[in-house]
Amino acid sequence: MRKIRNPEPVRAIQAAVRQTSLGQPALDGLLAALRHAATD
Repeated sequence: MRKIRNPEPVRAIQAAVRQTSLGQPALDGLLAALRHAATD
């Protein structure tokens, strides 16, 4: 194995939602928060 300098963790967050739930403010906020958490 070779050593890696400054490795960065990778996160993938997946969410499955019903078609009828799309566009609801609470769900939009949750998905935005998950996207933000995944990019930090």
